[in-house]
Amino acid sequence: ALAIVSGQTVRSLAISDAPVSEEILIAFAGLVACCLQFFLGKNIGGRYNDRISGGQALGQKNTVLAIWMAYTYLNPLSSVGPGSYVLWQNLINSWQLW
Repeated sequence: ALAIVSGQTVRSLAISDAPVSEEILIAFAGLVACCLQFFLGKNIGGRYNDRISGGQALGQKNTVLAIWMAYTYLNPLSSVGPGSYVLWQNLINSWQLW
C-alpha cells in the first residue's frame, strides 16, 4: 500500500500545474511537521524514561488514509503533504536505526 500511495503522490507532482516552489513548500511543511512531532514525542517520552517510544508514538503516522482521501476528494496536489510526511518519517526512522 505504501508503494501505491507513494506512486500516487509522485504522479500528482508530475501532472500538477502548480509552481515548483509551491510543491517544495508543501513538502517542506511535511518535513517541519514530522521533525516537530518526533522532537515533541522524544521530549515527552524522556520525562517517562522512554524517549524512543515517545518519539515513535508521536512521530510515526499511518498516512496512507490521509493520502488517499486528499487524492480522491481534494486537489491531487494536496496529497503531497502527507506523501512527503511518509518520506520524511521513513528517513528519520532509517537514520535512527543506523
